[in-house]
Amino acid sequence: MVTMTPLKVTPRLEERINARWLVWHPWMIIIARKRLPFVAIETSLHAARTQHRQRYLDAMNQRLTEVIIRRRSLDDPRLHQDEYRIKLEEAIRRCSLHRGKRKGIRRSHKEILRGVGNGHSS
Repeated sequence: MVTMTPLKVTPRLEERINARWLVWHPWMIIIARKRLPFVAIETSLHAARTQHRQRYLDAMNQRLTEVIIRRRSLDDPRLHQDEYRIKLEEAIRRCSLHRGKRKGIRRSHKEILRGVGNGHSS
């Protein structure tokens, strides 16, 4: 993967991350109640929230839009790390293929379909 400059976390971005956490919070409470004793639930939720935030920022650092993050559930804290990596790499690959169709990036239709320029050749 290509390493880029870290994303600046603005208060507005924090608000969007927190709003997105509200989608996963009820699911994490249900999972925590099934698996853990009552005292460990708060610790588990904090760890899940931290993981959610990290995954969200990781996807944003890879130049994925919030729509893609939501659509592909890339910020889902329930996913195992391997599942998350596979989903993230697939989203990056698909975005890089479609990025050539946007204004300002010149690639032929054949190059877009073959994935030339993004490390994937067939």
